[in-house]
Amino acid sequence: MSLNSHLLAVAVRISCHRTITVCSLYLPPSLRLTKIDLDNLLSEFPLPIILLGNVNALSANWGCLNNDSKGKIIEDLLLQRSLSLMNHGSMTYLSLASGVQSAIDLSICDPSLNFDYCWKTHRDLCGSDHFPIEITCDIAFRCQTNNSWKLRQSQLST
Repeated sequence: MSLNSHLLAVAVRISCHRTITVCSLYLPPSLRLTKIDLDNLLSEFPLPIILLGNVNALSANWGCLNNDSKGKIIEDLLLQRSLSLMNHGSMTYLSLASGVQSAIDLSICDPSLNFDYCWKTHRDLCGSDHFPIEITCDIAFRCQTNNSWKLRQSQLST
């Protein structure tokens, strides 16, 4: 999917139980973000959307101890576009130098997807300074695994 934005983003359309747009976004700490920047980016995507990213924005609404202007812009965008924040307060980043944790990685979705997926952070940094975020489909009957593989596995153990 080709994007007309100066923001560092990549997007794809995928199908699970329905077709959705998934966008990965990186907002460097030094970026002077405007609400128009994010609004224009989101306007490029067909709905529904899941926006994932290291946004380097602080807000108590997603678990940070402080708020900053970038966090306020994202809060306003969530309200204006009626988007849902999948984060639930878990820390997503650990400063290896200071040991301070924050929640600068956000997962945002269209409200129609809010109850379809489960969001959590992995407990192991896996060699990074960001905790991996796991988003799993919460609709087991719609997002089935390969049952034939399970059958072969159970046949091998009997």
